[in-house]
Amino acid sequence: MTIGTMLKETRRNDRLIYLPPIIVRLALGAKVDRDGDDVVVDFPGDEKAAMSEDDFILASKVAIQLRSTTPQKLSISAIIDAVMGAHRLLSEEMFLAGAVRVLYFPMHAAGSLFYRCILPTVAMNGGTRAKAYVSKNRVSREAADFDVVVFQIDHSPRTLQLVKQLQAMGKKCVFEIDDAFDAMEEWHTFADEYKRKEAQDQIIEMMKTCDAVTVSTEWLRDRYAKHARRIEVIPNMLPVNDWFQSDRHSVDYAAEFRVLWAGSPSHFGDLKIVGEALGRFARSRPNVKFVFFGREPVGLDVPRDQVELHEFVDFSVYPQKLAEMAADVAIAPLADVPFNYAKSNVKVLEYWATGYPIIASDVGPYTDTIKSGLDGVLCGTEDDWVDSLEALWKSQPLRRELRANGLRAVQAYNIDHLTSRVEDFFTGLAKG
Repeated sequence: MTIGTMLKETRRNDRLIYLPPIIVRLALGAKVDRDGDDVVVDFPGDEKAAMSEDDFILASKVAIQLRSTTPQKLSISAIIDAVMGAHRLLSEEMFLAGAVRVLYFPMHAAGSLFYRCILPTVAMNGGTRAKAYVSKNRVSREAADFDVVVFQIDHSPRTLQLVKQLQAMGKKCVFEIDDAFDAMEEWHTFADEYKRKEAQDQIIEMMKTCDAVTVSTEWLRDRYAKHARRIEVIPNMLPVNDWFQSDRHSVDYAAEFRVLWAGSPSHFGDLKIVGEALGRFARSRPNVKFVFFGREPVGLDVPRDQVELHEFVDFSVYPQKLAEMAADVAIAPLADVPFNYAKSNVKVLEYWATGYPIIASDVGPYTDTIKSGLDGVLCGTEDDWVDSLEALWKSQPLRRELRANGLRAVQAYNIDHLTSRVEDFFTGLAKG
């Protein structure tokens, strides 16, 4: 399964909303046609409905079960009963018998959605004790079929009210957050929003109200434990076996030497801490090319002709594009500030899985992850950065060694190894 397939599969799992009415039409003898890869259901008096082949197979299977109990001429009340019956049969067909059912209501920041919602969903669906979905909707009637509902980041009063409604129905609710919202630096994209007292009060109220809070790091768990009934670390993971690897590890250093930074504007403050070091290294080595993937950084003292820019891409193709950057070394600078202590090691995991030797700041999550000199290099000062870049520029064997060790190290974060941990949390919460 590719990254794009994971995104596609999880984003269309609002089947419990849109399929029941179509199932009723099929049970009543709707005509079926095809339009390219889609199946089109045509019922007199209704708009045509298009769906994927997989959804059609599922809907047809349920329609056969529904047909025996559905009269061919329906009153308004009978139509409602038929749709509810289709909904019940569809739910039974979709879920594993006895499995805990988990629904994610995500925010729409693609990277955070992928790591904090989609991959835990894939992990659970690879096991036997839980079945999970990620929904585009946020309505209580969809959540009614699930045992646990996870709200990612959203802390609005409307969402808080939905949490209370679901809890009154006997559902467990989880608040998922993976940043230190109360320690954001001024350069962060959402600093103005999260620094407001109203927003901070709402987040704390969500933590207190929900049955549990999930975070990505031990640091976050310790910081927010006082606000939560229960708080659980679900570490970031990677589908290592499906990740794209770069094959640029045998390039002669005398040719172009490519140094990669991949990130969003929220990390520009981090990039600035190595601005002087990058400039020094660039001016001493004219064959060096700095590759910035995401957005053009500002305020760096790097010669323009040694800069290559690549715009942000949809996350469904991000791993492939990351590999296409063909870097000799990838850098992960991180400012030594409390907000970054909460950060996870996901950038290191991405670089490792792609096969890039890493130079990173000796800060927080990177200090805890990288074994300096073995599977990456940690730096504290400007001179450290310049010396480390110089060492990797000079030594092809060192780059190969760091690459090989990084590819081994990332296996510990492979999604397959974390399935049980995620299942344990959700099954325990649902049955506790």
